[in-house]
Amino acid sequence: MKSLNLTIQNNSRRLLTGFIFLGAGIFLSLPLISRGAATPECRFDAKLEELAKLKQTGTSDIELKLRREILNLVILCSEIEVKNLKGGLQAFAPAENSLKDLQNYFSGKLDDSIRRYGEFRSEAASADLAKTRELAKTIKAWRANTYTPTESGAVTFVLWLKNQNLFRTAQARFGQIEQSIKTLKLNDDQDVSANFETAAEALWQAQRLNEETKQALLNYDFTRASLLTKNSLEALAKTYEAFFNLSEAVNQFLSLTKKEE
Repeated sequence: MKSLNLTIQNNSRRLLTGFIFLGAGIFLSLPLISRGAATPECRFDAKLEELAKLKQTGTSDIELKLRREILNLVILCSEIEVKNLKGGLQAFAPAENSLKDLQNYFSGKLDDSIRRYGEFRSEAASADLAKTRELAKTIKAWRANTYTPTESGAVTFVLWLKNQNLFRTAQARFGQIEQSIKTLKLNDDQDVSANFETAAEALWQAQRLNEETKQALLNYDFTRASLLTKNSLEALAKTYEAFFNLSEAVNQFLSLTKKEE
C-alpha cells in the first residue's frame, strides 16, 4: 500500500513504520503514510534519542513534556493515515448497491477511528507521566485489535475496486484476439489453437478468483479476500503471459503463410 492517499500503484502500499518508545518495554508500532504525503514529518528518531537521554539525566517535568509531544505526533500522523485511506475509499463510485453499502461501512469505521484518535489526544493533553505510559499501551492495543483489521479490509476493498479496470481490459483484449483469429481463419492451426485455449483458461481462472474476492468482501471475510486478491492478480499475470504466447504463435503462423505465398 504506497501509503493510502491512496495510490496503491503497483498494487502495494509503501508505509513507513515508526517505533515509539513510550514506557518500560513498551513499543508502539505505527504504520505511517509516506513522508512526501505527510504534514508534519512523521519521524521520531530525534525525539526518541532525546527521551532516552532524559531517562538518564532529565527531570520528570521535561520527560513528561516530551512524552506528550511524542504521543501527540503519533496521534496526528495516525489521523493523517486514516484520512488518506478514507480519501482513497471515496475516490470510487461503485454501481452496485452491495458495494456501496460496503464502502459506507468502511467509511463509518474510519470515521470512528478519527474520533477515537481525538479522544486519545484529549487524554494525552492532561496525562501525567504514568498516564502517558498507560495511554501508549492503550493506543497500541486499540490499533492491533480495532483499527488494523478495519484498515486491512478497507485496503483490500480499495485494491479490488482499483483492479477492476485491469480485468475489464483483459476481457476486452481477449475479445479482440478472438475476433482477429476468426477473421484471419487461424482456428485450425495447432499452436494458435492450443495457445488460445490456454489464454481462455487463464482468463477464466482470473475472473473466477476476482469474483470470489468480491464475494469474500461482501461476506466481510477480509482475510480471505486479501489472499484471493493476490491469487487473482497472479492469475491475471498468467493471462497476459498467455496473450503474449498466443501473439507469438499467430505471428509465426502468419510468417510461415507469407513465405509459402
